Amino acid sequence: MAVMVIFHANFKEPSTVLQLENISLTFGEETLLDNISTIINPGERVGLVGPNGAGKSTLLKIIAGELEHDGGNITMSKTATVGYLPQDGVDPDPDCTLQEEVENAFGDLQDLETKVQQAREEVAQLEAGTTEYDQAMNRLGKLQDRLEQSGAYTLQSDIEKVLMGLGFDTNDFDRKTSEFSGGWLMRIALAKLLLQRPTYLLLDEPTNHLDIESL
Repeated sequence: MAVMVIFHANFKEPSTVLQLENISLTFGEETLLDNISTIINPGERVGLVGPNGAGKSTLLKIIAGELEHDGGNITMSKTATVGYLPQDGVDPDPDCTLQEEVENAFGDLQDLETKVQQAREEVAQLEAGTTEYDQAMNRLGKLQDRLEQSGAYTLQSDIEKVLMGLGFDTNDFDRKTSEFSGGWLMRIALAKLLLQRPTYLLLDEPTNHLDIESL
């Protein structure tokens, strides 16, 4: 019996519920999923158990939006995000170091930091007390608030904590991702998902590549 994990990770959204209603999928004449319905409430951790070929990975892909289903509905908050770790992992950029590969998961955050810097430069060029200055200061304040709430100021320490928790050493941070074996590449993919803190974290047999300490 293979086990997948659907882990509701974000406890900051108490009203968020993931609901599957009559999810169906057929391949040719074979019905793989037949009116699957369930509700995953905030804070719940759900294990999906069944034999190979039962459709577990397929169901996770449907929830993650990577596969279309024939019928039924998936309902979640408009602000909810889904992180999906496939059974075979993902291919990182071989030219990136471990540190760079993990940081690549935060492109939006890097864009926000750039906007904050541009807003600071704009304020510095304006005369205090003018309408333009006040408007620029207002924009800067809003951007800085977004940056603080994003966790940008603790990102580096969070990256180190998660990577070391998954068994990496600080000496690994500057190694190219191409130097790591398949199991370690899976851990890199998992680290990126954990750091993004999605509302729902879908893990397809992640324990295949983790030791007891990492678990």
